[in-house]
Amino acid sequence: MKVATQESSKPSVWREPVDAEKLSLMDHLFNRFDGMYPQRWRSAFPTDTAIRNWKAAWREAFEQDAITVEDVARGIKVCRSTHDWPPSLAEFLKCCRVKVDYETAFYEAVEQMRNRSLGRADKWTHAAIYWAAIDFTSFELNNTAWDRAKARWTRLLSDRLLSDCPPIPLAMIALPKPGGTMPTRDRTAEMIAATKSMLSKYRNISPAA
Repeated sequence: MKVATQESSKPSVWREPVDAEKLSLMDHLFNRFDGMYPQRWRSAFPTDTAIRNWKAAWREAFEQDAITVEDVARGIKVCRSTHDWPPSLAEFLKCCRVKVDYETAFYEAVEQMRNRSLGRADKWTHAAIYWAAIDFTSFELNNTAWDRAKARWTRLLSDRLLSDCPPIPLAMIALPKPGGTMPTRDRTAEMIAATKSMLSKYRNISPAA
């Protein structure tokens, strides 16, 4: 017995045309993957039926899982840096669900920016947190409690997560002023270790990042 299937008539952001060419967001996503993975992506769809099946399956998953346009933008960004080959539906959904605890990220920014200001090695879990900290400013990080910082910090970090963040630059280690107190042997060793750590991170940055 053949069972007929019919797409829901309920309006969907993934179904409706969004431009003069009458392409939907799902059409644009397909084309984006085609641009990100030339030949590798298109070769997986030898027929128009294969393309229609892909769009139907992904659209259904997006609707059922309440995937937003922002989630997809995040997923594309994650794929660009983590997937050399086109992702499966399950893999892409995981990329879309990469979430950030904004409060934890805020305290990370406070601590790591303080480390940088003191010439200590700083460790960041994501470049977006560093750049959001720059946007927020060190002064505000050190003088604003989380309950007051939450709205602005969340907005700044969200914007950075959806953008292509450049690599985190090396911190400048301040030297004592002429005639000032020289650092102790332990402090000197700590500064040297911090410099080596930062140089190591710099060398490991891919030119394509």
